[in-house]
Amino acid sequence: MSPASIFVLMAAWLIMFWCNRLMPMVGDDYLYSYIIDEHTIFYSFVPETAVRVDSIADIITSQWNHYFLWGGRTIAHSIDQFFLWFGELPFDIASASVAVLLIVEIYWIVDRGRVSTDFRSSRLIWIFFALWTFTINFGSTFLWTTGSCNYLWTTVILLGFLLPYVRQWFVARPLEINPVVMLSAGVIAGWTNENTVCWFIIAIALMCRRLRAEGRMSRWMIAGLIGLSIGYALLIFAPGNFARAALNTEHARAIILEDALTAGALLGAGLWFQVMMWYFFVRTLIAQKKFGDDVDVRRSLRAAKIFAAISLLSNLIMMLSPELAVRSFFPSLVFLIIAVTIVIRLQHETRRNTLDLSLRIFLHSVGGIVFTLSICATVMYLSIFNNYYRQVEHLIENVDGDQIVEVRDFDCPSWMSTAAFSHTPGNFLARRNGKDTWINPIYAHYHGIKGIWLESEEDGDDVHSD
Repeated sequence: MSPASIFVLMAAWLIMFWCNRLMPMVGDDYLYSYIIDEHTIFYSFVPETAVRVDSIADIITSQWNHYFLWGGRTIAHSIDQFFLWFGELPFDIASASVAVLLIVEIYWIVDRGRVSTDFRSSRLIWIFFALWTFTINFGSTFLWTTGSCNYLWTTVILLGFLLPYVRQWFVARPLEINPVVMLSAGVIAGWTNENTVCWFIIAIALMCRRLRAEGRMSRWMIAGLIGLSIGYALLIFAPGNFARAALNTEHARAIILEDALTAGALLGAGLWFQVMMWYFFVRTLIAQKKFGDDVDVRRSLRAAKIFAAISLLSNLIMMLSPELAVRSFFPSLVFLIIAVTIVIRLQHETRRNTLDLSLRIFLHSVGGIVFTLSICATVMYLSIFNNYYRQVEHLIENVDGDQIVEVRDFDCPSWMSTAAFSHTPGNFLARRNGKDTWINPIYAHYHGIKGIWLESEEDGDDVHSD
């Protein structure tokens, strides 16, 4: 590995680690700190008898109940509950490492599935830049513990499973992999993300069909596909999904769509964050004859088109979801980054660029400015955010457990939030008469107080208690 590549990966790790250190527990983190049981009422409260997760056995019990009561994301929430029990620092270290692993996995997939440390540093920078800049609701995807485990971690699991298939797509000889290992890996990978795995099953099935015709298909490929299908079935047909769908239809859509944000508008917002990459990708495909017509180019372009199709379809299928959150666009973005980076690789290898030199210089300059500015603004914002919640926790430590605590709302200069480019979280607590107040009683229960609310707008600015 070159010194430049080591520097890029270390810098990415340090940025992600520091941002994770500044992000406090929020939202569902408090809920999943407890053992889920039949008395847990999601979007409402945890019972007074709720017990904190304190062992692996507690996580197993909790996730067994979760599977039947709320949903099938057992892999994601098992990781989530493990780190909520194990501690913030271990999670911050692990999550920063997983973010870097995502960068590396994308690189390996783009590099024909070849697992190597022979990195091109400029490509690593591009991948990190794209993940940082174009991830809508970055804080919920990379920094928030529960959100990270549901999207960042599961995407890394899925891409790790996909790597040998991509490698087999490009090499002439069949790879030798234990079918049992691939079957097991497939179950885990399939048990990750509802709106993505279904398209991977189709894509891998078509890949197997083509490789079989070429005499390059192995048993491990079928075993992995079977495992992926089993895992997806365990995810989709979890009994808790039906209970959650009924509640989400009544609760989540009322919140999400209340301000006239329709599912179509949210889809548009997600695609807007991707529009520059889509423009570049489509423009490059139009000029694809510049790359030549050898076997490797054809296979690379076909792989890029498959990843682009998975990206688009992953977005569209979310229109059917009873609960549509913008962080759900993250897997789609990752697959689009892979598609775009494949055609960038072809440009470098064939020395055929579809953009003029002056335009490339302009885009690199603007991108560098946005990248630097957003990193600085994000760290500044998160520092203030972290300090705010430490003040709230300090106040709670010094009040009687029977008191209801009122705290001022989190406030930060608007320019900082804008400059951070959607990477900043907002206050998750609500006012006494506000909407979506379900987290307040869970937060209060976690900290051992009677209740907590944000002060009404006409109240003063000091943190205080009743």
